Amino acid sequence: MKTDPELLEKLIAKLRSDIDLPNARLSNGYYYASLPLAVTDSVFSIGARYETVVNAVHHLANLAGWQVYRPHGTPYLEPGKQHTISDLLAEFRKVYDPTEVFGNLQYANPPAKHPIRKAHLVKLVAEKLAAKGIETFNDFEAYPEPHALEEQLRSLPSLSSGVVASYLGMLCGNDQKIKPDRHIHAFIRAASGDSTLKLSNSEAVCLIQKAARHLMGAEELRHITPRLLDHAVWRFQRKVGAKKRPRIREKSAPLKAAQCSQGPVAADHPGDCAIGLQGALQMNQFWPFCVHGGTTPFGLTFRVDEQERLHIISIGSKNQNYKIRKRTVEAYLEKLHDVRFRRDHGWFCNVAEFARHQLR
Repeated sequence: MKTDPELLEKLIAKLRSDIDLPNARLSNGYYYASLPLAVTDSVFSIGARYETVVNAVHHLANLAGWQVYRPHGTPYLEPGKQHTISDLLAEFRKVYDPTEVFGNLQYANPPAKHPIRKAHLVKLVAEKLAAKGIETFNDFEAYPEPHALEEQLRSLPSLSSGVVASYLGMLCGNDQKIKPDRHIHAFIRAASGDSTLKLSNSEAVCLIQKAARHLMGAEELRHITPRLLDHAVWRFQRKVGAKKRPRIREKSAPLKAAQCSQGPVAADHPGDCAIGLQGALQMNQFWPFCVHGGTTPFGLTFRVDEQERLHIISIGSKNQNYKIRKRTVEAYLEKLHDVRFRRDHGWFCNVAEFARHQLR
């Protein structure tokens, strides 16, 4: 491995050459109105495109009727104007499944033997914070044992690396925190000129912090902090990734019935038929269809209960029973054109595909 001074020098040179440091600014995500939204962002950011994170945050805010952001660059709202962690836990109590709160079924750790959905993980984090009496941004900042709190969060599933805990600290205003994710590591590798370079998360954090302290010495860069530098690197790496990422065709030919006859599809594992879905359904057509109930060719039964919640049940999988509220169904219908949505919500899209053909 390169010596630390040599690598630091190369990192600083790349930062100066590739990033517009004098005009670097934090984005709106660092100015959430309430702590529950920051918790949501930090957890849903695990291995996900940021558009998915934004969707989860806004789904919660729309569901609960909360303000998403405070004015850019401003301090926390007054505690009485912030929604609390207890408010978030109250939203969870209103639904059958925590995924309804965010309209998202993603797993935080898909390859694990016992994977956990990000929605459930947000609930666990919220419960940890509530147990410590942390309800608002102010409480989080004033908590007397931040390292102990971080260790508590790292004890939760998929949070052992400390990346999410660090990122939550950043969203809560800690200028010294770094989120040592794949973007930071990729940028450091590129700066080193060694594609095989491997650093620990703590080494990567240390390098970025040292680079920030060095850059702050320049008059035009006195506003640079480790947190801001991290964000600037993240934005740069996203652009690099977008150039490399192949374009996804938004429309594809519908699959023939013969291609969809592979037997039951588990409710949380979308089949190929969900990927072939085109067009949207009108709510005034789709909802009466759901009320009537039925079973799709792929083994999913669906019905509506007395509380006007749509149940989608996988016959081929035990304990796969999703319940979504009527207004969430309407929101889902608006997303049927989105490729990523169809992949993550195949259980819903299979029912919608069936309805679309039946309602022709």
